[in-house]
Amino acid sequence: MRVPVDPTLPISALLLLGAAACTGERSPGSEAIVSDSAGIRVVRNRIPPGGVPIYATVASEPDLELTNAAGEDRPPFRAVVGVRTGTDGAIAIADAGNRLISFHAADGEPLGVERGGVGIRRFRELTALGRAGDGFWVFDAGALRLTTLRGQSEQEVADAPPLGDVVGRFGDGSFLLRPRWSLARHRAAPVEGVRRDTAAWYRWWPATGDTATVGLFPFDETRVVETDSLTWVGLPPFGRATSAEVGAGRWYVGDQVSFEIRGLDPDGTLREIIRLEGVDLQITPALIEASKPSHGADGGPLEPWMERFWEAVPATRPAYTGFLLDSTGSLWVAEHVAGDDPPRNWIVFDAAGALRGLVEVPTGFVLWEVGRGYVVGVGTEAGGNPVVLRYPLTRR
Repeated sequence: MRVPVDPTLPISALLLLGAAACTGERSPGSEAIVSDSAGIRVVRNRIPPGGVPIYATVASEPDLELTNAAGEDRPPFRAVVGVRTGTDGAIAIADAGNRLISFHAADGEPLGVERGGVGIRRFRELTALGRAGDGFWVFDAGALRLTTLRGQSEQEVADAPPLGDVVGRFGDGSFLLRPRWSLARHRAAPVEGVRRDTAAWYRWWPATGDTATVGLFPFDETRVVETDSLTWVGLPPFGRATSAEVGAGRWYVGDQVSFEIRGLDPDGTLREIIRLEGVDLQITPALIEASKPSHGADGGPLEPWMERFWEAVPATRPAYTGFLLDSTGSLWVAEHVAGDDPPRNWIVFDAAGALRGLVEVPTGFVLWEVGRGYVVGVGTEAGGNPVVLRYPLTRR
């Protein structure tokens, strides 16, 4: 039976109890049913009759706010692309706008910055930041360079292969690379319409320079609109992208078509499929009306190319927006958001793939990291600049 719902509601209100009968072992303490086929675990999650329980709560006020870098001139943050907490509690912040890594103590005290060396070794286009043992790594997509940091100083630099962008680091020091748009579509010029290519993803060992293909996966959908004066290319309305997250010994990928997430070994071997059944993904006229721009950039009617852009609306919306692994190995899955605001609701699955519950983060908060008792991310100051925020987290 399908229950009518308002699709503009958050995902917590759209999760319905799956009615189909399932077979397999029931995961203790949850509604998940686990089966195994040829070494692949399939975890089918069903929502309890009372709805998705609250798994954890985020405090109403942050216990730490950082508005500027830790260097001598201390510029305000401009474009934060990553925040990570080290084993000693120190916080590293990748600021692509100022092209630096800013280091702060757990209490916010400035510890200094790293700008990537001198001359051509300076950071150019920071896109990713992560933990590496008791230090950090940072990927510079503009220079195709990976820098490993110990404390607040550069220790190792490796030239990355021109195969894509770094997603994350495995426990053995290798990295997952996802293709860029240009690499995925190099076989043909843009063609009017909506398409979704498939491209190779790679594993890369910086110590040796070796690479290996880990599989072919869908790329993000693209919508192409041709006019007399320009060709516009981008994600179509309610377009599906490919979400991925990397852990020490497993990584997760999903095409956003349905609420299904695949867990793979570092070499790309499929080991697990996590499903959440009963999510209503239908796109209604009301949802389109709430998401479509009402006027053009100058305040007048929508430009003809934008009107054509919005002609390509699919029947269903993406099942989710992105993934994040917390410090316990649980997988956090962000609700799909049609507009520009970051998702507020996250659905959490434990390390075995069983549904744990819902977590709501503050409005306008971009979640970057989840520890046992805190979440760290980025908000926006009144003047429009990013502010790094840490909130206490209480798990139930």
